[in-house]
Amino acid sequence: MEHFPTTKRLRKRKDFLNVYKHGHRYSGTMFNIFLLQHDQTQGRLGISVPRRVGKAVVRNRIKRILREHFRKNPDLFTGMDIVIDVKSASLKSFTSLTESVQAHIKNALKKF
Repeated sequence: MEHFPTTKRLRKRKDFLNVYKHGHRYSGTMFNIFLLQHDQTQGRLGISVPRRVGKAVVRNRIKRILREHFRKNPDLFTGMDIVIDVKSASLKSFTSLTESVQAHIKNALKKF
């Protein structure tokens, strides 16, 4: 089974802060998306899920599902860093979460 490599993840606080400061923000009902384009061909993904969304099991499941979605769709984030701040989600809405994220990213890319 393939995994989502660490080279495609935003892992350091300074990287997240850079995307927050210099990136473009797009809001949805369940999340905020920050996009920052760069010259590198490989994109990176950062996911932030606060405790108010749910217990650790729920938060980790959300992160796994989002990483898997981006692993299967690498064309969504080539040449950019993406940070997804999840606001709220329920176990019933995981599929709608990934569909909504994908739709918002596609709309955001049209504005660039």
